[in-house]
Amino acid sequence: MGRTTAPAALSEQDSSYCELTPRRTLAAIAYEKDERPMTLKALTLCATAAAVLAGATAANAGILHFQATLRGTAEAPPNATTGKGHITAVVDTERRVLDYTVTYAGLTGPVTAAGLHDLIPGQADPAFPSPAPADSEIHAVVNLTPQEVDDLNAGHWVFDIATAANPNGEIRGTLRRGD
Repeated sequence: MGRTTAPAALSEQDSSYCELTPRRTLAAIAYEKDERPMTLKALTLCATAAAVLAGATAANAGILHFQATLRGTAEAPPNATTGKGHITAVVDTERRVLDYTVTYAGLTGPVTAAGLHDLIPGQADPAFPSPAPADSEIHAVVNLTPQEVDDLNAGHWVFDIATAANPNGEIRGTLRRGD
């Protein structure tokens, strides 16, 4: 078999033993060249490298970022409020946990209702009512179903804030994937 480039810590003699393919097990590699067993050092380095590479891809695979700007023009029907807001959210898709923070300013009055809504017809409204705001900020952590993660990822969720002057919603924004 051909030689591969080995890490500097391996000797030239050990370098051919670190070539892993789906059909070659560590035990088979250990006895290939001249029936000499692979050194413990080379075996450890190969196993560590494989574990690090496997873990590196999985570390960020389940984290998604979302955001939206909240405006009166995004309401249905649109309104002329000068209020505005912003939501940032992070979803851990493996645990199905949504952690979000909303900031807002310039509303016509105190918040009477706020929450995440699924735009799919027939869904409960709001899907996740938010806790009472504190100083123009709302923060919550909620558990999601697999379907809710899919709907959020597909752009079907909005965040809406209502006031007494705009009971059907003063500002709203559709959550979109961000960086």
